[in-house]
Amino acid sequence: MHEPQNSSPGDVDAAIAVVRRMLDDGGDLASARRILTPLIEAGNAEAVYLGASFSWAGESVQEFERRHLEMIRESARSGYPPALYTLGAYLDMGDFLETDKAAAAELFKQAAEAGHAH
Repeated sequence: MHEPQNSSPGDVDAAIAVVRRMLDDGGDLASARRILTPLIEAGNAEAVYLGASFSWAGESVQEFERRHLEMIRESARSGYPPALYTLGAYLDMGDFLETDKAAAAELFKQAAEAGHAH
């Protein structure tokens, strides 16, 4: 995981906390996207996961769903526990992807081993 240049880990954590509050409060999604974009470009798995959670201006439903799944997969490849769990749930339930119970179980195991509570 790479940090944006000229940013300390504390700055990144603070930026992500701001975005989480915005998303929890139904805040300004355009501002959330602006905050997340450099973190996503730097490969921050949590930022990628958060960026997958809402539609971006001008996206169709199909574009959102495609980008959402790509970003969840990217975050999961980085080992981010919530993304591992989410991808596992999609495979378990057949949401966005074909059902694959064995792959889902493996992702749930990886998520749990990485500290995900579910």
